[in-house]
Amino acid sequence: MANRNIIRVITRIVLWIFGITAALLVTIQILLTPRVLTPFIEKYASHYVDADVDFGKVSVNVFRYFPNISVSIDSCLVTYSSEKFADIITKGGLMEYSLTGCSRDSSGTGTDTLASMARFRASVNPFGLIDNQLRIKQISITDLKGYAHRYDTSRVNWDILIDTDTIEDSTETSAPEQLPVPIIGRISLDGRPAVIYTDEVIKAVALATFSSFDFKGNRSSHKDLFRDFQLKIDSLYVAGSMTGDSSAVKIEKIRLMSVGTSGLAGEISAELVSSSKHYGLIILPADISFNADLPSNKMDTVSVKSFEGNVCGLPFSLTGEA
Repeated sequence: MANRNIIRVITRIVLWIFGITAALLVTIQILLTPRVLTPFIEKYASHYVDADVDFGKVSVNVFRYFPNISVSIDSCLVTYSSEKFADIITKGGLMEYSLTGCSRDSSGTGTDTLASMARFRASVNPFGLIDNQLRIKQISITDLKGYAHRYDTSRVNWDILIDTDTIEDSTETSAPEQLPVPIIGRISLDGRPAVIYTDEVIKAVALATFSSFDFKGNRSSHKDLFRDFQLKIDSLYVAGSMTGDSSAVKIEKIRLMSVGTSGLAGEISAELVSSSKHYGLIILPADISFNADLPSNKMDTVSVKSFEGNVCGLPFSLTGEA
């Protein structure tokens, strides 16, 4: 009889906890409307990016990844003022003209594009904010288009991203508003992402596109450390031109992963195609696998446990220390 009473009490407590949690989640879901979220995102985006961030519909789902909160943003666009680099843009240079699909402003609106995406989704653990950490379990980006440019040896257009090392420093001060330090667990890209790169210094243009990108690990932006990470890239295609010569690389797969505390292993399957005035057309198929150790106390030393592959039908195998 006593055991039945204990079980009944425990059951009631569990049901009460479940009911309160469910009611709280429903309340949060109702309160976090686009009207509430939009100004909140606009406010904090300006702290992490020195640029203009425009977006469309914002939605929240507190049930899909519980206890994490899923935040989705449609039609996201990151732009910066054309005047930011106006003093160093070379007349007649690569960025003086508008390339098809490129970022250089030609409409007179006074903005250039750094990145655009059809959808940005992040799964955030709200309990991390207690320790002033923005714990992002997963970031998923659909149809990413990026436009990167190097103007000279010291200026690039992606330096509009604020160094989050300063965020950690700010949390150690008595600033009235302390920004949470972002820690990212996974990043995935789909929808055939593409990046256009132009370089004013070496007069080069390149395009990179791939079918999928998936990174798993614990990326702490203030410590710049990777722990237990895995990187997968499929169907990567890179094509470029420099000083009249062109080349392309087709990589079927890239697999990288950490081994232990300081090891790195990976597999790469690729085909290099090069066309130049002096050597004509060159095609080099290659398959490579490796396992190396990078001791943290010896930054200039790499211990190669295995480095094997096949280039143009010729196998090779290497081991040693460099």
